[in-house]
Amino acid sequence: DNLSSGSISGVNVTCDMGTYHFALWGTQTIPAGKILILAQTGFENFDGSDTNPAGCYGCPASECTTKKTSTVPVVHVTIGSTKTDYFDTHQVLNTKGVDAAGCPYTGTRNDESESWSQIFPQTGAASPAVAGASKPGGEQAPARHGLWLAAAPNPTQGGLDLSFRIPEPGPVRLAVYDVNGRLVKMCAHGTFAAGEHRQTIDLAGAPAGIYFCSLWTEHGAVRGAIVLVR
Repeated sequence: DNLSSGSISGVNVTCDMGTYHFALWGTQTIPAGKILILAQTGFENFDGSDTNPAGCYGCPASECTTKKTSTVPVVHVTIGSTKTDYFDTHQVLNTKGVDAAGCPYTGTRNDESESWSQIFPQTGAASPAVAGASKPGGEQAPARHGLWLAAAPNPTQGGLDLSFRIPEPGPVRLAVYDVNGRLVKMCAHGTFAAGEHRQTIDLAGAPAGIYFCSLWTEHGAVRGAIVLVR
C-alpha cells in the first residue's frame, strides 16, 4: 500500500512455507497511491493449503488432527536493499496447517475460498540481506552469531565468495535464484557442522541482473540480493 506521493520501485516479494519457497512475481513498482496485490501466476502454483499433508484427497479424516502442521509462513519484502520479514502467525496462507479442501472432513471436497484478510497485523521484523565484505568506515558485516550470510564482491562480474554461519549442525541448502524464482546455481546441499563456512561460485553464463542468494536450514532461512554486472 503506497501512501506516498511518489512511486516505489525495486519491490520484490517472496514467501516461504516450511520447505516450500515461492518467488513468482519478479521485481515490481508501486505507483503513488496504489496497492500491490500478488496472487498465483499459474493454476495452483501458489496454493498454501496444499503444502500440508492433512486433508489430502483420499487421506483418513483422523489426519486433520494428527498431521496438522504448525508451520508459520514468512513473507519476505525487499525494497531496494532493505528486506523485512512478515510472519503469518495465524497461518492464514497455509490455512491453519491443513489442506482446507479436506479438513474439516465432510465426506466431500470443501470450497477453500476465503475473504481477504491481513496476515501480519504487527510490524515486520528486519532481516539481514546479503552484504558485501566489511570495509573500514563502511558498512558493518553481519553479527557473527546465529544464522547469517554474506556475499563478496557485490556487485560481482561472476565470481562470488559466499560466507555463512549456522548456529547448530544440520542440513543446509545454499543456492542462487533469479528474480522469477528459478534455480541458477546450487552452491551447497548437505549436512554441515555448526560454525562458519565458505563457498566460492562462478555465475559465468548468467545474464547481468539481480539475483537472490538463499540459505536454508532447519533453524531458519536468510536471503538477499546480489547484483551481476558484465
